Amino acid sequence: MSAHEKKLSTVFSPYRSNIDIHYGYRLATDLSRIGNSSLGGRQAGSRADREATRYLHHEMNRIGLSKVRREAFPVDSWEFRGARLTITKGGGERTIYPYSYASGGTDREGITGELIYAGKGRRRDYENLNVRGKIVLIDIDMENDWWINYPSLEAAHQGAAALINNCVEGYGQYNDRTMNTQDFCGPVTIPSVNVSRADAEYLKGLIQEGNPEINLQVDNEVKPNGTSWNIVGEIPGETAETRIIVGDHHDCHFYGFQDNNTGVAAALTIAKAMIDSDYRPYHTLIFVLHGAEEWGAIDNRYDWQVGAWHQIHTLHPEWIGSTLAFINFEMPGMAGGERFVTHATPEFHSFLQDTYRQAEEMGLEVSEQFAEGFGCEDPLLTTWSDAWTYASGGIPSFENYAGYREGDTAFSRNIYHSNYDTPELFQSAAFDFNVAFYGLLAMVLDRMGLIPLDFRAQADRIDSAANYRLMEEAAGKPDVEAFKKALSEFREAAAALYEQTIPAAAAAAAQGTGPNSNSEPTSAERKTIDRLRRLGPDKLKSLNRRILEAFGAFQDGLVRLDWEDSQAYRFEQKQRNIPPLEQALRHIESGNREAAAEALSRVDNNAYALYFSRPVVQHEYEQIFGKMNEGKLFWGTGKLSGYIDFYDAIASLQGRSPEEYAAGEFVSKNYEKEKQQLKEEVQESTQQMEEVTEALFSIVRDTNQGW
Repeated sequence: MSAHEKKLSTVFSPYRSNIDIHYGYRLATDLSRIGNSSLGGRQAGSRADREATRYLHHEMNRIGLSKVRREAFPVDSWEFRGARLTITKGGGERTIYPYSYASGGTDREGITGELIYAGKGRRRDYENLNVRGKIVLIDIDMENDWWINYPSLEAAHQGAAALINNCVEGYGQYNDRTMNTQDFCGPVTIPSVNVSRADAEYLKGLIQEGNPEINLQVDNEVKPNGTSWNIVGEIPGETAETRIIVGDHHDCHFYGFQDNNTGVAAALTIAKAMIDSDYRPYHTLIFVLHGAEEWGAIDNRYDWQVGAWHQIHTLHPEWIGSTLAFINFEMPGMAGGERFVTHATPEFHSFLQDTYRQAEEMGLEVSEQFAEGFGCEDPLLTTWSDAWTYASGGIPSFENYAGYREGDTAFSRNIYHSNYDTPELFQSAAFDFNVAFYGLLAMVLDRMGLIPLDFRAQADRIDSAANYRLMEEAAGKPDVEAFKKALSEFREAAAALYEQTIPAAAAAAAQGTGPNSNSEPTSAERKTIDRLRRLGPDKLKSLNRRILEAFGAFQDGLVRLDWEDSQAYRFEQKQRNIPPLEQALRHIESGNREAAAEALSRVDNNAYALYFSRPVVQHEYEQIFGKMNEGKLFWGTGKLSGYIDFYDAIASLQGRSPEEYAAGEFVSKNYEKEKQQLKEEVQESTQQMEEVTEALFSIVRDTNQGW
């Protein structure tokens, strides 16, 4: 008897008893020792990347996974081998060891030059400075101000030879010795490195004494045409045609213990416990450890999640449409919040609530680690992990959430991507709970006849996101009424699919009464489960494919990104643009030029026009909409709905432009254009909802008729 025909408790109990948290800790610690420099770092395409993938390939084989392989994909490679900042003063010498971004390096002699302090690295911070050929020191807050590529490009534009950054707020606030790095999103330009606050204060002191001459050596190589690898292993199921994927990423900044060595460890600890407990799945379980999640592309706004993107778009496009779910791990070795929260595609929200209840029935005492229990109040995935690439590509996804990004000063602001992400952070009970819960979640999914997607959650979110007043002003009442009608019918189709088929399949999974079982369900569930049984495995696979195709069509047709790289519906960016455009027009008419400039800065990505030079701001536009990355925007492809360039208008309103600019006329023209585009987005959203609705009703009809 296969696992999906047994009671859930019968298969979960041996799995739970075979979870080996000591194995997970050892694995994460071993990975922490594989780096390119004394400060760690395991960047895409580097020596350490190769070493880690060989180690993980061996480990997958050792624990008993099948069909283990390293699957190569193209990346731009980055290898940071170390940096040295030497200050000679009064016959003595002091050395500081910075950490580099994915930017330029130096030769062995390094760069010797005067050190200049330039505030936050903005355009105006250089107004009274001559930094040509010099080394610039800045303070920035990458969490709340701007990413490192903006001040780095500004420094290069101003003629600086190198840039040294200090994180004054936001990330890297553990102590005065904390360093921090992030992906770069820029070209290979001047060397750009990070130092701790203590070292930055020392350097500022030297500057106050009289701009010192220093030497900066950066052994950093960023180049195109490299290779990284995703490591893949399987637990074969009764069918190889459908699968559940468990994965994460193996590259890291610094030592990367939590981010993401514990993620790798969690995936392989799940695999090991399933193998050791002789779990025999129905769907094939695939374990994928991705490369190039942190960075993998030169001069690209979407330079992370590169390995995951290649996994489903170039290496295994056949996985799209036949994969029930992707379960992703990020930092599962810590309990950073009061609630145990799972981020997921909204369609999995109902299923998660059911699984939380089953977890409690299985004896998983969540309150021991998370005082406020289970929760998925905000089911949306972030774009900061591989789960987004899978979901936007058409594979419904989950991601564990440890409270490490929002409101958790212990990790997000202090340790994330820093030199203090080390094995001392390990919380064994939290790691154990994550492995237990997400193993259970995979087992529940494995036992279901139909993938449990509840599209009603998307209908509710669309209704909440729609500004019907703005829509009606832009599109007119008939178009808005058509939108509402399409939304209502979409919700009706979603309810029919979920309520008439999926809960019964879920109940069958929990009781061990899947489509191939002889066990009897409760009387209330018998009719639906019997209908699913009569369909047989082949037709169930076909129905699952059609449900997944509907999911993918929704992602392609309606889901977009905003300029903060957060999920949004296709009409939302236009909705957000119209109010500040209206405000800007009023301020221009009343003569309040500064207020008008501020309002325009809230349209699309124009905030940077307030702070940086035209070539810096223009460069990001070219990254996305120009020729340089045409065909290689990865998970951001087609997800932004355009850009209005207000740089010249803002400069004119602020008095920075040498010529008077007809700002009012330009703003008015684009205000009307945005309203027209909102009208088009409303119409397109209506059509997309109608198409998904028809697909869902078709699935319900065929299921009810027994096909």
